[in-house]
Amino acid sequence: MPDNIRAVFNLTPFPSMVDAPISIYQGTAESVIQVFGIQLMWIIILAISSELLWRKAKKKITVQGG
Repeated sequence: MPDNIRAVFNLTPFPSMVDAPISIYQGTAESVIQVFGIQLMWIIILAISSELLWRKAKKKITVQGG
């Protein structure tokens, strides 16, 4: 895979879910603090995104009945 495409894929949350725990276990992770920092960043980004999406959805929802 070309390096520029690999760099883009490494910015997604999927390497943090799959590759990071394996790298830490094997001892090949460059910095455990950096790995946890990236995971924390994605947790914050996804939590904020889901909260904003939930608030937007609640404004449009219509419930009929009980």
